[in-house]
Amino acid sequence: MKPAYYTIEEMFKMIDGPNRYACQQILSDNKQLFQTVQGSTHNHQTWPGGYFDHVQEIMNIAIILYEKLNFIRPLPFSLSDALLITYLHDIEKPWKYEIG
Repeated sequence: MKPAYYTIEEMFKMIDGPNRYACQQILSDNKQLFQTVQGSTHNHQTWPGGYFDHVQEIMNIAIILYEKLNFIRPLPFSLSDALLITYLHDIEKPWKYEIG
């Protein structure tokens, strides 16, 4: 069975309580910037919207890795934790690479 590919908004629903609302607010406040800024100046995610694409992709990868690894051995953190960290891991980049 093919795993689902989730939107950022769908993955926010997998983040617990106050952290979910904080992530939703960050996106709501900055959605246009996040969807238009590149993810770096060279190497990868250099296209407009590359930052948003990268974050969505890495969060989906986190779900797949979490499910597989947690099946093999219990992980000392939750899927909610993994998604929160992957969402925030490059949070400075939109302002670092802001076009204009």
